[in-house]
Amino acid sequence: DREGEMHRLIARVCAQAGRLDDAITQAGHAAVCFEKAGDLYHAAAAHGYIGDLYRETGDFEKAKIAFEEFRTAAVKWGDRNLVQIAELADAWVSLDIGDLTHASKLIAEVEKEMTGAASRRLKRYLAAAKVMLDAGRGNHEEAITVLPRVIDLWVGAGQQAIADILRAQLVRSRVAVGDVDGAQEIVDEALSRLDPNIAGPRVAMFRREAGLIRLRNKDSKGALNELSKARKLFGAGGNRREEVLTLHRLAHAALDLGDVSTAQKRAKEVLTLAREIK
Repeated sequence: DREGEMHRLIARVCAQAGRLDDAITQAGHAAVCFEKAGDLYHAAAAHGYIGDLYRETGDFEKAKIAFEEFRTAAVKWGDRNLVQIAELADAWVSLDIGDLTHASKLIAEVEKEMTGAASRRLKRYLAAAKVMLDAGRGNHEEAITVLPRVIDLWVGAGQQAIADILRAQLVRSRVAVGDVDGAQEIVDEALSRLDPNIAGPRVAMFRREAGLIRLRNKDSKGALNELSKARKLFGAGGNRREEVLTLHRLAHAALDLGDVSTAQKRAKEVLTLAREIK
């Protein structure tokens, strides 16, 4: 138990320092130790944390595996709240990869079975999943109304990484309804707060949003600058899926500038990398 706790704490320190691969390794050691000690609650939590880290790096297939292990340990432990949190975590990955049907089914099942004794943590997960599903379905007006409250819940729980993922969605929803200035304010606040040496994946996320806002404002040159920075950070963090999507946007920005050669080069990079990661 004590060895598992030490690995868990080291994982948190590594994550705070932006060393996500090391954090995943340490959280894995923690899960093994807790399982050997028969502490299935903390073993489940460790697997859930690994899934969250994989989501941050964009490795969604590994995130799904980690969340499946989270649910298995939670079922063995017998904690209904923990099982439902694991199911919602799985729904989040489905939302990440655009499988709204599977996500909607999981969310509806959890909401239907949730009792009055639901933990605050479960309520946070459900609120976040529901608003992300709304945004995925194009209900951006509703998302804009609900997201600030949900973000506050995660900030209050000390979960800044998840709060920032929700902030990025708020940016996209504001852009979708034409509130580009409001979206830019959120991006500017995030980039002034986050250190790329510590929170590289999150800085990359907001750099990408800044680039997309510039594209919308017909500032293709500025978009190229922001998207190039995002692409480098995504690549350094190992988030190859987001790197591909950002390269795709870079090709568009180059095309808008009339630089057909660069656009074609980026498009070829997109195809090569996309096929590589399937």
